[in-house]
Amino acid sequence: METPTPSTQRRRASRLLEALIVLMILGGLSSLVLPQFSSAARVSQETSLRDDLRYIRTQILVYRAQHGGTAPGYPDGDATRPPTTTDFAAQMTLFTDAQGRTSIQKSEQFCFGPYLEQLPANPVNHSAAIRFIASEVPFPMVPGGSEGWFYQPATGTFAPNIEGRDAVGEPYFQY
Repeated sequence: METPTPSTQRRRASRLLEALIVLMILGGLSSLVLPQFSSAARVSQETSLRDDLRYIRTQILVYRAQHGGTAPGYPDGDATRPPTTTDFAAQMTLFTDAQGRTSIQKSEQFCFGPYLEQLPANPVNHSAAIRFIASEVPFPMVPGGSEGWFYQPATGTFAPNIEGRDAVGEPYFQY
């Protein structure tokens, strides 16, 4: 085995120094690029949230128009009974008749809907659960809890149940 000469040692040290410089440059570039990816993911979630809200709100309006002004959620379309999440989900995802009764099959009687393929999860907090707001409770409420959405059948108001603000400072709840 040969003993390294001083010039060989300098070349090795030079190569090691070059490799360290390249690694430092790559590390610096990654610290600039990674926040942009997380920002893009946030903007994507906010865009999905706006799109989901627009679609759900439109479908609630269509349901009301086809059911004599009664919003989805009321059992058998009876607005004197308390609305339920189960009835809302069924009326939005199955076929309905003029009174709001549901069926898994389309027929002459059950000719409306379905309005949604499924209840979407809130893209920011990933919950599809809905907190119903009674008609006597004023909207807006303070967001919080595990549900993805607020829904007030009496007014047809549908909103995200998310604390915080989006990238431009608008409260999620006010979408």
